[in-house]
Amino acid sequence: MRFLLAAFMVVSAFTFAAWAEQPIGSIDFADGPFTLTRNGTAVSGPSIGDDIYDQDLISTGTSGSVTIALAKATGMGGTIKVAPESSLYLEVDGPEGQQHSQVELISGGLSLKLKKLAGSPTLAVATDTATMGVRGTEFDVTTSDNGDILVTCTEGEVACTDESGSSVSAVPGQTVEKQEGQRMQRRALAIAEYQKFKATWISNESAAFKRGAGRAAAAIAIRYLDLLSRFQSIHEELAANGTLRRWAEEEKTGTSAAGPELDSQLAEVGPRLREARRVLGAMMRITVRVDALYRVLKEDRAALRQPIRKGLSTEEFFNRFRAQRAENFQRQVWLMHALKLYRSKLALAHRTAQQTGAGGAAAAPTGGAATTPTGGAAAAGTSPAPDGTSGQAPAASP
Repeated sequence: MRFLLAAFMVVSAFTFAAWAEQPIGSIDFADGPFTLTRNGTAVSGPSIGDDIYDQDLISTGTSGSVTIALAKATGMGGTIKVAPESSLYLEVDGPEGQQHSQVELISGGLSLKLKKLAGSPTLAVATDTATMGVRGTEFDVTTSDNGDILVTCTEGEVACTDESGSSVSAVPGQTVEKQEGQRMQRRALAIAEYQKFKATWISNESAAFKRGAGRAAAAIAIRYLDLLSRFQSIHEELAANGTLRRWAEEEKTGTSAAGPELDSQLAEVGPRLREARRVLGAMMRITVRVDALYRVLKEDRAALRQPIRKGLSTEEFFNRFRAQRAENFQRQVWLMHALKLYRSKLALAHRTAQQTGAGGAAAAPTGGAATTPTGGAAAAGTSPAPDGTSGQAPAASP
């Protein structure tokens, strides 16, 4: 009986290994420069036809755009078009027919054309201050360096929920705009005017950011430093965690613990990983804002002399930030890989429980379309891979 149970667990593990690596999409079209980062490493020469997996980070250049065709694993049909100067990654969890997909929009914008295939799958787009949830529709989400958001919908309905839980629907013939620190606002606008309005909105947001960069520098820098402290604490703890190192080794061999042993592992690391996920997106977004701030102020001597806090000038802050930039990014993608491993183990526990008739093991780190935006964090320093080796720095950062 023990032999049969052990054999069942090994078969379950290897069956799951194949399932876990199924793509969630593919590159349907690409124009101009873009980068693809997977499991902490830059993918060499990504091109049309390449598969996209859970937690892959896609970043486009100033003249680049990428269209992702969603795969059956998401429960959705359709495409996600990534605009120039944008960065995002996609998360998927949940059983077939009830998949919860979430696009973490780090910067820039995207256009979605979606339809659900079967069951009740959901997809959400998360930004720093709002989450857009849909079941099947066509809409655009555009963000700015000011932290503002514009949503336009050409078909269906998009539920836009801000950090306070307040919700406003975007429908054809109306736009939804969220300015940082303010409530969402709707305005009537003909669909034929959307693209012109969006181009003007982007131009106005850019001009406003440049005008106010000097005044905003201290607030942005202090937020970054606060998040940096939070993220460093979480990352250092997780990077030293033996369970995560073991999972990284098991990923290479296609094996895994199952049953009570896996349940225990999930209970051990789950709470800290779910906390880390809540700060990851905001960490990546505030990093992009500091990058933008530096580009505007790097030649402004008066602004560079302004204090961020006692003993730290704007120039000194930028110097520290730039010195840590690559290491900071590497720790972010390390955490993305750790979260991917966690969701893989959760899925294995769920499948094993279904086959044995047992209960589930732990709560998933993602919340599907109901997820609301949360705070973020920042990091610095050399990041080990989950297996203890040094992660390879990607060719480009978001």
